[in-house]
Amino acid sequence: MTVTKLNVLVVGAGFCGVAMGHHLLKAGISNFVILERAKGVGGVWRDNTYPGAACDVPAALYSYSFEAGHSWSSSYPSQNEILEYIEEVARKYGVDQYILFGRTVRSLAYSESDGYWIVTTSAGEKFYADTVVPAIGIFNDPQIPQIAGLDSFPGAIFHSARWDSSYSLDGKDVAVIGSGASAVQIVPRLAEVARTLTVFQRTAHYVMPKGDFSCEDVPLPRRRQAIFDKFEAVAAQKNDLSSSRLGRQGFLNYLAFQVTDPALRAILTPKFELGCKRTLFSNDWYPSLQRKNVRLVDSEISGIDGDTIVTADSRIQADVIVCATGFKPSHFMAGLSITGAGGTALHEAWCDGAEAYLGIAVPGFPDLFMTYGPNTNVAGSQLYILECQVRYIVQAILYAHENQCSLEVKRDVKESYCSSIGERLESSLMSRRYCTNYYTDRNGRITTNFPGTSTEYFKLTERFDPDEYIKVLPKRHDRT
Repeated sequence: MTVTKLNVLVVGAGFCGVAMGHHLLKAGISNFVILERAKGVGGVWRDNTYPGAACDVPAALYSYSFEAGHSWSSSYPSQNEILEYIEEVARKYGVDQYILFGRTVRSLAYSESDGYWIVTTSAGEKFYADTVVPAIGIFNDPQIPQIAGLDSFPGAIFHSARWDSSYSLDGKDVAVIGSGASAVQIVPRLAEVARTLTVFQRTAHYVMPKGDFSCEDVPLPRRRQAIFDKFEAVAAQKNDLSSSRLGRQGFLNYLAFQVTDPALRAILTPKFELGCKRTLFSNDWYPSLQRKNVRLVDSEISGIDGDTIVTADSRIQADVIVCATGFKPSHFMAGLSITGAGGTALHEAWCDGAEAYLGIAVPGFPDLFMTYGPNTNVAGSQLYILECQVRYIVQAILYAHENQCSLEVKRDVKESYCSSIGERLESSLMSRRYCTNYYTDRNGRITTNFPGTSTEYFKLTERFDPDEYIKVLPKRHDRT
């Protein structure tokens, strides 16, 4: 398929890129392509193949609304099953026919004279599109720990998002750096095969048990709604300090039941309010830390000396180091140069922190609509939020096409919205006065998370309002 003049160009073929393709086709728009850097669809579910990788949101909710009847093997399916689901949806709805694989997009540049976007790949290919949709997510730029001596470690080192499945960990002395979302999935699996496993914890998290949402005797629509309502109830209370402290006491009771050793339990007790950081879910985390071959270290790593990891009070030899250290989610559009009207670079426009109206549109960047943009991360199914964004973007594209105009969000609309979001976040449990978290950028602003519920976000994006946008007429010449 060789198309260089397009109505729409989408960057990325993860969950959102595939949804974008489906909704474009459903709206009767077929002159588009999806550029994907890898050889297959899937995004984070293609890249993260570490042992234990799975969804921590029930599958009944973590599914496309238009393909919700999938037969999952469990309430919380594994990475490979989720990847198969995305691949199946792309084939079933014909989206795969519009994906060009092995295309790493390097730059998006808006041509004011022509009124379209010039998209350039690392191979030098150029595509021209009326509208561009970066759908690259926020969990694709791995965070590598800055530890003295790490580069000279003689054994194997790999990040959880760059797992080397050819390397066997059986019988090895393994060190896992990190105790967050990926670690709580990795550690229980590695503990089963490693000779010794040392977990270096920087922060103790709230790790809750996964609920059983199978309920096969309950019709799927009712099951989905019941799960959705549970997550919404939690999200609605997440900024209430009294609810947080009540929830913390419930967690401490659960932790006492799970971990009988008071010394270990003290190390695993979070020192921040419930709701400040991401709550984790696992039924295996606490049992795995109490295995005889597992050791938990909560003192900071000062350096690595040869094959030995050094802390203030210990020296631990390792054959393998696993960096379960997450990503840089506030580094939006990492590795992608985006230049809008007037030659303004998006990263320059965001020098004080990433902002976008609804997390979708930015003034000065006509006909650019992003998914999973600033302040759109939620407690619940992110897939629900992504579909809200996709439906909104398709409405905007249809309006621009029907009215032969370009669309640029008004600056005062964006600033009013972002100011309101910022004020709510500063008064929330996620703010810096309660803890530090990955939601916050280098300037101390919360740029990843949405302060409200999924239902609130749905209402905000339910209807595209052209009065919130500057309309440039006439639109550039039609694409072929």
